[in-house]
Amino acid sequence: MRMTIIVPKLAALSLVVLFGIALAIPTYAGTQLWDFEEDHDDWKVANGEWEIKGGTYHVDRGGQAEHSLIGEEKWDNYTIEAKVRLDAGNWAGIVFRAESEMEYYVYYLNVPSNIIELWRHKEGGWAARDNIAQNPAVEKVKIANEEWIDMKVVVEGDTFEVHLNASVAFAGEQTWSFEGEADDWTPANGDWSVEDGTYKLAKGGRAEHSLIGDVGWEDYTVEAKVRLDEGNWAGVVFRAQSEMEYYVYYLNVPNNKTELWRHKTGAWDARDKIGELAGSNITVANGEWFDMRVVLEGNVMKLWINGEEQGELADETGAGYPAGQAGVWAWETAASFDDVKVVGDEVIGGGTPVEPQDKLATTWGHIKQRF
Repeated sequence: MRMTIIVPKLAALSLVVLFGIALAIPTYAGTQLWDFEEDHDDWKVANGEWEIKGGTYHVDRGGQAEHSLIGEEKWDNYTIEAKVRLDAGNWAGIVFRAESEMEYYVYYLNVPSNIIELWRHKEGGWAARDNIAQNPAVEKVKIANEEWIDMKVVVEGDTFEVHLNASVAFAGEQTWSFEGEADDWTPANGDWSVEDGTYKLAKGGRAEHSLIGDVGWEDYTVEAKVRLDEGNWAGVVFRAQSEMEYYVYYLNVPNNKTELWRHKTGAWDARDKIGELAGSNITVANGEWFDMRVVLEGNVMKLWINGEEQGELADETGAGYPAGQAGVWAWETAASFDDVKVVGDEVIGGGTPVEPQDKLATTWGHIKQRF
């Protein structure tokens, strides 16, 4: 087995880390290979029990975030590829841009959820970290134990792209940064405008919302930055069958919680409550940006805010919507929205670059630098 790192200009950034096993790809100028057919004293073990075993680099099942490092501290833009096999356990992958044994990024495979996760580790302990993104693997890739998966991470400036088994690891993506007009968005009601690179709603009536996308979208992830400028309730719409029929997860300022409702025909405020989630490690307040991410899997709707998992709710009424558009929403509230992203198998889009941002726990492709 071989592991390859391609450094096009041998420019540089930090260490590169392999979480897992071995790898392979063609040879280019500026390429380094590790086939693990013999001992490699150039690898630096941060933690864990690592050994060369059967032509692979093997780590025994142990603690949290066990990893081993290789490379030059001055590498900058590069591609790292590795074959990864999860022999026992649920999480393994490739680490890159490590400033130290504690500070690095990792793209890792998640067996139970069949997703790829991107995290930024930091000082404070092996498990100290911030979540950057979670997305489903492409449909044809099944993440499972005891199977080799070819991982490739392309690092270009502030953009990271991950591929599995020669496919871009996320099915399709569409993003809206509101640097120009929002002509492809369809306001259902309310006074909407693009101002200062954000999508703004003037304070008005109940359940004002604007939609984007395809009514055929089924399971997908929708993310958005939400700021409540004046008022108490704003959030993210998903699975909208029409202007009247949709779900919304919205932030509730007075009660520091998030509520899930299913809207229906009859009036803008005709709706049924599915449930609510108390704020976990967040404080919902006016004038602050909140990164909302909703992951849809069947009738289950999972929610993250600022990288903190809030929980999940399910529509078990039998009257739910299986597919639909995404959007943004507010109730008698002036609100601003930015950096909306939708990722899913039915979403038409290219590869999924992820662009990290220094001071945010959660971020995604093509986010504008605010700091």
